[in-house]
Amino acid sequence: MRLHGDNDEHTYRYSEAELQAYAEAIHRWRARGTDVYAFVLSDDARAAMPQNARRLKALVHACAGEAVPAAPKAARRSIASFFGGGGAGAGAHEGTKRQRRV
Repeated sequence: MRLHGDNDEHTYRYSEAELQAYAEAIHRWRARGTDVYAFVLSDDARAAMPQNARRLKALVHACAGEAVPAAPKAARRSIASFFGGGGAGAGAHEGTKRQRRV
């Protein structure tokens, strides 16, 4: 399902009633065993895209009587730790110096 609002600029914030209608449709498809993927592609200056997506997710799970799944766990190591910039596992390369060729 691709949600891009009702205008060509893709700057749209869905109402609660619109999201509820989409959630009910998604619930019906899921109840039939269909895998459903929803892409919310409209945004505005107040970050409508992630807010609409989170609300739609909550409404879909509410229709099914399910709890909203927890977000994935944060990474234990950051990319900065790979480059020696801190984080868990930082310092693994400490004391290693590049040798300069002469």
